[in-house]
Amino acid sequence: MTNAVKGALLSALVFPGLGQIALKRYQRGFVLMLTVLAGLSVIVVKATREARRIFETIESEGGAIDQDAITRAIAGATAPSDSLVFNLLLLLIAVCWIYAAVDAYRVGKEQDLPR
Repeated sequence: MTNAVKGALLSALVFPGLGQIALKRYQRGFVLMLTVLAGLSVIVVKATREARRIFETIESEGGAIDQDAITRAIAGATAPSDSLVFNLLLLLIAVCWIYAAVDAYRVGKEQDLPR
């Protein structure tokens, strides 16, 4: 397997930045990894807080947790700014992921050239 294919597959299918690390571009790989991990961490924290708030709302109303109660709580839950932040973070993660795969392929191609 060529360096280009190996790097692209690692960055595209395993985790962004891993292909760069395999190709000895450590700084670029770690920056990509940390960027994606930071974005994912913020999304998980926001989702956990929102879920907790929804279940606390349902519990305070004294209702049982069922599909209708969850739907009602969600309907009044999401602020537009939260969904904007969420969408921007998803976009950032997607861009980093695609960039990592393309960049790893490009770096691998350079390394595959005969010297």
